[in-house]
Amino acid sequence: MVGPYYLIVVRRGETLTFQELQEHPSRWPERTTVIWDRRVRDRRSSVQRARIERRRRERRSLPDPMWSTHGFIVVELERPPDISLSTEEPRAQSS
Repeated sequence: MVGPYYLIVVRRGETLTFQELQEHPSRWPERTTVIWDRRVRDRRSSVQRARIERRRRERRSLPDPMWSTHGFIVVELERPPDISLSTEEPRAQSS
């Protein structure tokens, strides 16, 4: 059996962290891919409340502490990550 795959997601703006991770792949297990966080904002942006709340509990959890202290998180995967994931730094969203 092949071991797990790893995906390192780097927070937007953490260019030096991203470069460091890319330049030293030997620090991470084989089958590790480094990508940028592509989110521009949280998905939930609706201001209006739903009439009937069907959820029994909050589904979102707090981000891993590594996200704020190190600027990235590591995710263990059973399958290889989608190879179309970008390694180019996301551009700032114009308002």
